[in-house]
Amino acid sequence: MQPSEYISATAALAQLLIAYLVFRFMRQQQSESWLREFAKIHSEFWNDPVMQEVRLWIACPEAFKAGPKSALENRKAIHENPEAVSVTPDDYEFIEKLDRFLNLVIRILAVNHEVGDKHAHGLWNDLYLDYWAKGFVAADPLLKWYATSFYPNHIELFENPGINGKRIDKTDTTTKAP
Repeated sequence: MQPSEYISATAALAQLLIAYLVFRFMRQQQSESWLREFAKIHSEFWNDPVMQEVRLWIACPEAFKAGPKSALENRKAIHENPEAVSVTPDDYEFIEKLDRFLNLVIRILAVNHEVGDKHAHGLWNDLYLDYWAKGFVAADPLLKWYATSFYPNHIELFENPGINGKRIDKTDTTTKAP
């Protein structure tokens, strides 16, 4: 073998090694990014007072009736006839909380889609989103109306939660509340 052939072979091996190391570095960066996003979403879903309040409305029909039900009734009346009634500042606050909850769930789906089933499965299950998503549309017809009217591209998520169109647990189609 000529010295130039050794140099060429060594350069080729070095390129392969560099490519492999760059690949590993990128995978590590992706994993660290995923962990940061997971921690942020997990904290927001369970610790944010707004998320806690919306989960209360979903889990306790009486809390929903005492709070956002009249706000959604007003919002529906405006949607059907813009001159019929106006939204009060209190109504707007309730609707804003619902929007924050819905948008967080949509953000979780976006993260799940980006990272794939392995990590998505863990996030979905740790947040009990199957329970909360189904509960959102089942708690009261007004919640389903709101999600259908203002989040039409995502309503299927709330009616049939899962990851990338697949059920999370193929053997158990119900998720218990935490």
